[in-house]
Amino acid sequence: MSFGLVYLNPKSVGIGGLRSLIILIILLALSFNSNGQATETLISVCDKISGAPVSFATITLKSKESPKKSTTITDLNGKANVVISGQVVIHISSIGYADFDDTLDISTSHTVFLIPKAEEIDGVTITAQHNPEKIDKSIYQVKLIGRDIIERRAASNLGDLLKNEAGIRINNDAQLGSSLSLQGISGENVKILVDGVAVEGRMNGSIDLSQLNLNNCSQVEIVEGPMSVIYGSNALAGVVNIITKKNNLPLYLRINAMHESIGIWNADGVISIKKKNHHIALEGGRNFFGGFSDPDTSRSQQWKPKRQWFASLRHSWNHSRNFSTETKIEAFNEKLLNKGALLAPYYETAFDNTFTTQRLTVRNLTSLAITTNHQFQLQSAYQHYQRDKITRFKDLTTLNETITTNPSDHDTSVFNNLSIRGTLFMNTTEKPNQIKIQTGFDLNKEWGEGKRMKDNNQDISDYALFATAKIPLFNQMEVQPGLRWAYNSRYNAPLVWSLNTRLNLLKRYTLRVSYATGFRAPSLKELYLYFVDINHNIQGNENLKAEKSKNLNLSIQTDQMILNRPSSVALTGFYNDMRQVITLAELEPVTYTYINLDKFITAGGSLSWSYQPVNWMRSDIRWALTGKGGYNGLPLKWTNDLSLNLNFIDQKRDIDLSLYYKFNGSMAKYLITSDGSITTGTTEGWHTLDLTISKWLLNHQLMVQIGGKNLFNVTNVSSSGANDAAHSASTTSLPVGWGTSWFIRLTYQISK
Repeated sequence: MSFGLVYLNPKSVGIGGLRSLIILIILLALSFNSNGQATETLISVCDKISGAPVSFATITLKSKESPKKSTTITDLNGKANVVISGQVVIHISSIGYADFDDTLDISTSHTVFLIPKAEEIDGVTITAQHNPEKIDKSIYQVKLIGRDIIERRAASNLGDLLKNEAGIRINNDAQLGSSLSLQGISGENVKILVDGVAVEGRMNGSIDLSQLNLNNCSQVEIVEGPMSVIYGSNALAGVVNIITKKNNLPLYLRINAMHESIGIWNADGVISIKKKNHHIALEGGRNFFGGFSDPDTSRSQQWKPKRQWFASLRHSWNHSRNFSTETKIEAFNEKLLNKGALLAPYYETAFDNTFTTQRLTVRNLTSLAITTNHQFQLQSAYQHYQRDKITRFKDLTTLNETITTNPSDHDTSVFNNLSIRGTLFMNTTEKPNQIKIQTGFDLNKEWGEGKRMKDNNQDISDYALFATAKIPLFNQMEVQPGLRWAYNSRYNAPLVWSLNTRLNLLKRYTLRVSYATGFRAPSLKELYLYFVDINHNIQGNENLKAEKSKNLNLSIQTDQMILNRPSSVALTGFYNDMRQVITLAELEPVTYTYINLDKFITAGGSLSWSYQPVNWMRSDIRWALTGKGGYNGLPLKWTNDLSLNLNFIDQKRDIDLSLYYKFNGSMAKYLITSDGSITTGTTEGWHTLDLTISKWLLNHQLMVQIGGKNLFNVTNVSSSGANDAAHSASTTSLPVGWGTSWFIRLTYQISK
């Protein structure tokens, strides 16, 4: 085709011809425009319920003929002018609303209605479910902390993440790390899971939360209340499940680096590759903390210096829709240095203790769809936990170190665990009025070795069968009874049962009620381990009885529109009656052992409210009340917690500002002697405040975060009366933080 210039004389064509020529030119122009030229189109985004405009909604357009994307933001009136050429795919997102996806053609205007939602309600929970489902449909009361919240808090480990949660107390120990208390119950009665596999390696009854990294965590799920039917022993108070991220992409790379002014240097990364039905992911990192004391003691520090290495390799194979298998190997190494005080008379020598913790975990999850309505999962895991203590005599003038010759200065404790869990899910399809059944078996064997273990070697086994059935009633109610029969190699395990219900009272109100019994056999550490170091002297007791409990939990939740904005309110309550509960008791000065208490009670509840007054702001507030006591006729001692989270989001500039405040109320504590007498004390309350500013760059490939932690500069709080743990010396203060610190964190990620 060729184009030329043609000169037309108006006089030669006449008026009618000129009119026809003008019409022809207009038609050609319109034809050109409709076949390739772009047209400006007005997009209006509104709330589907209220009709109000949605300000600062993100609109992404992608032409079906080109891979290029264009992005814009709606104004205060919920409007945006976009350029459309031909047919485009449109994606609209806004905080507090479900995402909108559709295909649009050229037009002068379009109006899109977004459906409001509470951010948390839209999450999917996995823990203890028959199959993954939305939180608002779960029969359990689940607290879900998503990846976005983990990033906003700049949390490197589980302890960092949970310290701002009302109703959860994080306890710190110089040698044993951080542990948590849930519903007023701590230690062995809180089960910590990673992808559904229980974490082994408890010192003084608790898992060190600082050893559980969140570098590639998708979400953390907290189920408060007894979960003994599903997860057996150690689940009387509840379950905390860390769900790792499965990047089902051809290529994914993520690198994190963080520095905190207190002396923290962290770096980690993950890379995953998918080819056909195979997916391989490699993770690894290093965390370092230089230690801290208030006041600065320069050598013997309250918060001990430590270094962590961790790595994992995961391979998954999805052979078909009916069969898949995943294997993951994880390794962890931590070195904690306890520098001793300088020795008289010249103050140039000291005894230093080095504690080295090693973990090795090998786990496999295989899924088989027997039929379209029946699925079987087999989960197996082997875990190795080893903790070494070495004492050295150090000469600070020559810097020479010598391992001491006293055998009691050194120790190695080794624990191994083998677990196999098979679960059959029946009626997995989403059909109304369908009874869903979950049944399976649990096989667990733990054995421990070490010179501080009686006879240098002990083991304990637990084998169980369990079953639950989720039964729909009247289209508004679900009932889930459950049973667990177990055989324990050292204790007679009773039949454990539970009954969970979920009832839709009105259109937007959900009531959950659960009643359950629980059983926990003493652990090998409580029975046989003698744990002695510079700060601890704990003696095992092989005459301990098994714990039993009765637990009641209830909650009511509603999702409403307040001033045309989404809001969620939840009120919860709990009552735990535990018998023969195992606790530390003073055997003689500075020496402790485990004993059984005839009765121990915890009770309380919480009130939480999530609200989005505007699109660019989200608020979460929770007040929790916890009481514990009941032994020897003592009344319950109550404590209050309050947390407030505020998130301010500028979607146009990709900036997020987050504030996290928590008040930890004063808490009663007890020192129990072996003859049953009790001394009470009080730990004073304290306030914490964290601030984080996040900014995405390079088309959401690079995130830069800066912020401050513990802005109220809290280090120690007054602690009167009873000791907080089995330490060799009483103290008038309790370390709860290392003061105000500032951090910068960089995250770079690419995906294809």
